[in-house]
Amino acid sequence: MSTHPCMEVNSHKLTLAECHVFRAKLFWALGLREAGTKDMTIAMSLAPDHIEVRRFHDALQLKASELYSSASYHMVRGCFPLAIPLLTAAIRIVPDDIKLLLTRAAAYRQVGTCELALEDLEKASLAYRSIMWPESDILSPYSMNRSRVDAAQLQEPSFDCT
Repeated sequence: MSTHPCMEVNSHKLTLAECHVFRAKLFWALGLREAGTKDMTIAMSLAPDHIEVRRFHDALQLKASELYSSASYHMVRGCFPLAIPLLTAAIRIVPDDIKLLLTRAAAYRQVGTCELALEDLEKASLAYRSIMWPESDILSPYSMNRSRVDAAQLQEPSFDCT
């Protein structure tokens, strides 16, 4: 059984990141968007300063920003159900973006889905903590693992979704 040329990295003097970039382009040319994006994401983790990886990252950031702008347009006009899918698409691109998570939480609250709003608030809180205190192991009282939080410290706020 022969190996794929990209797997023979040493013989072709390609870096593994370059191989993933090349394969991503091939997948995209074949219309296999998810497979291409997966390979480019792997390349991003291997070589974040690679020129084509940086272009891909910049394009993703631009797309997320465009989605956020469209969602904001709908939010200002009170069209929260139209904003939610746009924010969700942006969050798929940038999963730990605090601004996106908080905005979607606000939209969820406005349409009455407080549980989803709380989930986004928790994600935003964790993202913030990982930025501010990368070595911290602080848990929120709303996290799934409540056993690590002293029950006497918990004060469940009440939210009115109306």
